[in-house]
Amino acid sequence: MEDAKPMKNLMHASNPLSKDELSKPIDQKIYIGMIGSLLYLIASRPDILYDVCLCARFQSNPRESHLKVVKRISRYLVGTTNQSLFYKKNHDFRIVGYCDANYARDKVEWKSTSGGCHYLGPCLISWASKKQNSITLSIAGVEYVFPAYCCSQLLLVKYQLEDYSGIENNISVYCDNTSTINLSKNPIQHSKAKNIEIRYHFICDYVQKKVYDVKFVDKDHQWVDIFTKPMSEECFICISEHLNMVTLSDNDIYYIFIQIRSSSYAFINLIELTHVLVYKL
Repeated sequence: MEDAKPMKNLMHASNPLSKDELSKPIDQKIYIGMIGSLLYLIASRPDILYDVCLCARFQSNPRESHLKVVKRISRYLVGTTNQSLFYKKNHDFRIVGYCDANYARDKVEWKSTSGGCHYLGPCLISWASKKQNSITLSIAGVEYVFPAYCCSQLLLVKYQLEDYSGIENNISVYCDNTSTINLSKNPIQHSKAKNIEIRYHFICDYVQKKVYDVKFVDKDHQWVDIFTKPMSEECFICISEHLNMVTLSDNDIYYIFIQIRSSSYAFINLIELTHVLVYKL
């Protein structure tokens, strides 16, 4: 892929993947190896999360159309080798969550794809994209299922940070569906909630306890869209910037390498000093 033409974005928005049984099958072992390598990268590259997870669904019977998308992801990575998450030093410990779902996006099983991301101050700390296990009959139900998962993750972050600093009790969770917001604050709307499993309704309890505050966010500021559906190049670049994805220059990378190396030496010297003190004691 060294001579491949770099791409500025990933999968085209108007070309969703399917089983494509008419296309030519490819070597399954090679395809699984490529997917495995890309899955390793999503730990530090949230911008490729949705496309990699979507391609991973077809590992049992890969086709040429699936391999073409995987190669497109590799071409995108070739053009963005210096792109990385960037965390600025700050004292903002507000926890904020974004969640969204794309209704019946999967063209194979007609299940919805949910996504979420969590911020600690201005820093992105976790992200997720997942195909829902069941088919939900309403859009409100689809949007309501994943905020429960999102809130459970935010609770974990909140409990871990309580030992280090004062955390605001009211955590903001942003969603772009008003029915979901109303459902979380008023669970008596049985017509919208009767087909949702009981385990997802715990969010109502935490909203009433004022641990969470579910708020509305418009589509232009819903950063989770990059985890739930393919996007146009303009929207993809815009959301990537709000995920704190920056392009580092060669000088920046060299400076970071020097800092990490000096910190490693200082850490090793501290360990050696501790061993000496323990030996003398």
